[in-house]
Amino acid sequence: MSPTNNSPNADQILYWNETVASLWTQRADYFEQQIGHFGEVALAKLGPKKGERILDVGCGGGITTLSLARRVEHDGRVLGIDISRPLLALAEQRLRQQVLPQASFVVADAQVFEFEESTFDAVYSRFGVMFFADPIAAFANIRRALVSNGRLCFVCWRSRDDNPFMYLPLGEIAKVIDVPKPAVGAPGPASLGDPTRITSILTAAGFRQLEVQPYNAKMTIGGANLDETVELLLSALAAGVRERSSSQFEQLKISVREVFKPHHSPVGLVLPGAVWIVNAVK
Repeated sequence: MSPTNNSPNADQILYWNETVASLWTQRADYFEQQIGHFGEVALAKLGPKKGERILDVGCGGGITTLSLARRVEHDGRVLGIDISRPLLALAEQRLRQQVLPQASFVVADAQVFEFEESTFDAVYSRFGVMFFADPIAAFANIRRALVSNGRLCFVCWRSRDDNPFMYLPLGEIAKVIDVPKPAVGAPGPASLGDPTRITSILTAAGFRQLEVQPYNAKMTIGGANLDETVELLLSALAAGVRERSSSQFEQLKISVREVFKPHHSPVGLVLPGAVWIVNAVK
């Protein structure tokens, strides 16, 4: 079932296929550099084994799917699922450059996709499960795809207040446009920032043996050119401002540059990142 505008996640489908699709596909390496370490920590926690069948939810450009495929080797199978056709086109391109017949991709919404029951030994996600309109329904559907005692492991952001790469630019954006405070749990990067909410969702979806562990690490964002870094971050966070007023967007770049300047180094912005590493069992 391919994602459509009739999906419960229609807004996210539009966002990841149109609003930021070209930005993310053209600068995939840039964005993946920021989050790669957190994904590796979660991958180690999952502990994929040779011959396992693993589902990669929200796989984006496919880097994590290919990494999982190398770990399960040719006896295993890894399926990467994402709602973004442009990002999965990049994933397919990367796959063609490697000999990993055990990896494949599908454009679909994990909340409603008709998974074959009891197919996968494990489910993994690197920042791909924070965007569901109905997370209980989504995780229940994902759980259906797991075998008995199958493992779930994902990494998600903690709250915006714990992550300055979010709150610093968003604070400046709010000075330029009216940014309504998102409803608690609304789809978005910080929707699973509350560990109590994570536990409640996964329990309601039927998972057990839950572990929600905090993890902190420095993030290096962008490179030596601070102006380029600011431009890219704002293109992702404030596309609406640019569309409405180029002069406002230029002023926003100046103010965001100032708040980021104390954190800039020759290798890029160096900021703390705060995530949850979540594990559960069917």
